[in-house]
Amino acid sequence: MKKILTSILFFFACIALMGQDTEYGLHIQTWPHPTAAFTSLALEDGEPIKAGSKETTLGFRLWNREENVFGVVFRIITDANKTIDLMYSVAENDRRFPNLIINNKVYPLSHEVRLGCWIDVELRINPVQKSISMTYDGEEISIDCPEVLPIHDMRIYFGRCPVVQYDLDNVASVNIKDICISHNDKPFREWDMCFHQGDTCFDKKEAKPAISANGKWLLDQHLVWRLIHKQEFNGTPSIAFDPGRATFYMANDGKHLYSFDCRDRKPATTEVKGGEFAAVYPNCMYFIQETGNLFSYNLDQNIYSCFDFETDRWKSRKAPEMKHKEYYWNNTVTWNNEDSTLISFGGYGHYQFNNELLISHPCSRMPQKRVHLKEIDPRYSPASVLVDSMLYIFGGRGCPSGKQEMTQKNYYDLYAVNIHSMQVFKLWEHTERPLDGDFMPGSNMIYDKKNDCFYVFSTQQGCSMMKISRTEPKIELTSHPIHHWFNAQHLFTNLYHSGDRFYAVFQQTQVSGTSQVYLYELNAPPVVIKDALYAAPPRRILKQILEKRA
Repeated sequence: MKKILTSILFFFACIALMGQDTEYGLHIQTWPHPTAAFTSLALEDGEPIKAGSKETTLGFRLWNREENVFGVVFRIITDANKTIDLMYSVAENDRRFPNLIINNKVYPLSHEVRLGCWIDVELRINPVQKSISMTYDGEEISIDCPEVLPIHDMRIYFGRCPVVQYDLDNVASVNIKDICISHNDKPFREWDMCFHQGDTCFDKKEAKPAISANGKWLLDQHLVWRLIHKQEFNGTPSIAFDPGRATFYMANDGKHLYSFDCRDRKPATTEVKGGEFAAVYPNCMYFIQETGNLFSYNLDQNIYSCFDFETDRWKSRKAPEMKHKEYYWNNTVTWNNEDSTLISFGGYGHYQFNNELLISHPCSRMPQKRVHLKEIDPRYSPASVLVDSMLYIFGGRGCPSGKQEMTQKNYYDLYAVNIHSMQVFKLWEHTERPLDGDFMPGSNMIYDKKNDCFYVFSTQQGCSMMKISRTEPKIELTSHPIHHWFNAQHLFTNLYHSGDRFYAVFQQTQVSGTSQVYLYELNAPPVVIKDALYAAPPRRILKQILEKRA
């Protein structure tokens, strides 16, 4: 009964995900890759698929990519060894057009191939009328072909056809999804090309496999982090992110400001012409999107320095004291636009963890406000985000006494703090060790209002993104791990969001003083890992569900 219930819940999770703006489908990889790396997709693993006695329809959605708009999209091999193809050819002025090819006879369509959008394609095989017709992007073509029909069964391949003597050298670069085979307009096979187990996607009717070779699944763009930049430093830099321009800023002294544009993949170095850099320990820099200000800070000494992009100078002339005691290593900070304050919680310094909420005023001379939140155990490396007037604080590591020499533990709890009244609400706590191992969150959380949850970058399994419920003790992985293993003296991770992308930073500093910074990118919206681990469902149960929904 438990197995049946799991399959039912999984099926509806598929439907819910496909209703979101999540990219899914199979990326057919072709030129400029070598032929051996071309993608092939064999429906039912290349086994013969039964054809209908009245009409068989093959329908799917197609996205044409600009790399190689030339060659075959699919090839059908009939039981009589005849072929039916959709193929792109080149006309005058390098224009590209689709062709229906039946047993090597070419039947062109008049509408030019459109790129960069999903289009509908439908092939109909009618043995009664002895015709084969195709509707491509709204244009229909019908061919009488008694020499090919009837067809009793057929093998269907997208991309490269791996069958000897039926292979074609030229394969079009496309993405495909929502493949459906119908008999007399009744669905017979349905492959969404979304959830998959390795290289296999199972159909929703009878759990028949569609197996790819060299395939790239679009859903994995929401699960697998892509390394977009790596940089080394002498010393440990501070890092800030401008979500409007999707640009990282990095600085470890007052002499240079480094930047990386995530969209253009362009690094840049600015020579600083003057002023004082306020930070003396790592990751004390913040970018305010609403005002476009980048500033460095020193919470212990209450010093702030804004960077002037027009003059390439730090505006402050007050140099920090290098031997000052530090109490805010590995704290979490966020910005409050309502009163232009920087809000810090927790951290470590001088053999002590703290549970201090520190409110600073970088834009004025107002004194700092310190509030000890006794309801929350002292800790370092928590994560936070400000939503309206509520500061949410998640996790970290510490102990009730705050003393470094005492037994420490990782916290998996969520608090809400009203920043006006300073009232603390404990929302929930995970008291057991996570199944996939202990972890520490990055400093920044991202709030998803639509789903009422948070996203955070964590150190679990070598760094991965997590979805955290606001209302219940529920933590779910939303990315595969990056596999960074921690053998450094100092570690910093964080998560940011810009447009349709998440960005993560992983920074490690060695005992020698050198640091490596890695920047990663992931497509939004997120996908919960357990929902994407697709296994073949029980046929009988799934068939009953579909019949009831119909």
